[in-house]
Amino acid sequence: KKGELWYLGVLAGTEPYKLSLKLDFLDKGTIYNATIFYHDTLVNSPTKVSIRELDLTRQSVLQENILKQNGLAVIFTPTRSEAQAPD
Repeated sequence: KKGELWYLGVLAGTEPYKLSLKLDFLDKGTIYNATIFYHDTLVNSPTKVSIRELDLTRQSVLQENILKQNGLAVIFTPTRSEAQAPD
């Protein structure tokens, strides 16, 4: 963690890995934008990295399938309080 941002890095060894991570370390009452950088064999670039975004809270569970000998990185950025979220 640095300032208000949280960072997560995950690596898989010689076997695929199913990540299931409770996000209860995030601040209560805050919605975070999770920017997820992950290996994508379908991307036409030298790095084969794709990026997607999710809105998550401390009640969320981040679930990702990680290919063997690959990984992902996530940046959690606070965006607004849950009280400000639309119904």
